[in-house]
Amino acid sequence: MVKKIAAAIFVGLALVSVDVAAQDSVWVEVPYTPGGSADQSARLVTHRLSSVSNKNFVIEYKPGAGGVTAAMSVIQSEPKGSKLLLASISTLALNKALFKSLPYDPSRDFVPVVGLTQSPMVLVARPSIPASNLKELVAYAKTKKDGLVLGSPGVGSIPHLAGMYCFRKLGVDVLHVPFKGIAPAIVALLSNNVDVVFDTLSTAEANIKAGKVKALAIASDHRFSDLPQLPTFKEQGMDLEVSSWFGLAAPAGTPKAQVDELNRQVNVVLNDADFRKQLSKLGLEPILGSAKDFEAYVRARSDQWLPELTRLNLKPY
Repeated sequence: MVKKIAAAIFVGLALVSVDVAAQDSVWVEVPYTPGGSADQSARLVTHRLSSVSNKNFVIEYKPGAGGVTAAMSVIQSEPKGSKLLLASISTLALNKALFKSLPYDPSRDFVPVVGLTQSPMVLVARPSIPASNLKELVAYAKTKKDGLVLGSPGVGSIPHLAGMYCFRKLGVDVLHVPFKGIAPAIVALLSNNVDVVFDTLSTAEANIKAGKVKALAIASDHRFSDLPQLPTFKEQGMDLEVSSWFGLAAPAGTPKAQVDELNRQVNVVLNDADFRKQLSKLGLEPILGSAKDFEAYVRARSDQWLPELTRLNLKPY
């Protein structure tokens, strides 16, 4: 009898221990492979977030299906709020236009929590391409029967849309090759399997400085201090400003108090002076504000890119 009681107590304590561990951990689902700007933003913020909260934030990579795999994992999680989505414009808006039957509704199934980081896009080319600026790139493309091969982290992603918009304005034909994240797209660029990629400044900078890729233009209103030789698109005759951004979204049903507290904690992290210096060195800018501010941020960028998505007439998944 004593052994049975002791065993029951042990099992009970074990269950309590597991439950406490589960409550003290929050999984952040990243819809891409490791190594890109999404991974970079997730790791930077969650590391600091774990230190200012009583939660352990764990990153889980679930690439594929245009972010649907990660999104559904978050939506179906219990208890609500135990998993968060590293959200982008694709998962929170554009997928609705890209999929014939998207298994979730972004506005119904997700609650915007907070913005994290944004980074301007940079047009980079394979090092062997005979061009150092937009004018030379266009001249080279005109000599190619099928134009340029454009790599991207996926159909309907901002690097994809920015690339198609850019080359349409330049009058250049492109063949689009999507990958499961920006990291494999850059590997293809370094291997000369694609000609150009729109990468974020935060992940492109190291390859640019190492001479592994050619940087042709930055889609910002100003030059980046660490790459002063890199001209903006506007300086080369094209009005193009576009950033890649990420934030956190919780599944519908997550308690409002939990959403508000997480928003507060992330803003504490993003407002830290030392952390902002760290972001700046990496070519990243914080996205500050309330959950409502982040919702408005998403809506504004959806309004910017949905027309381009419609114009491209992309075939839904």
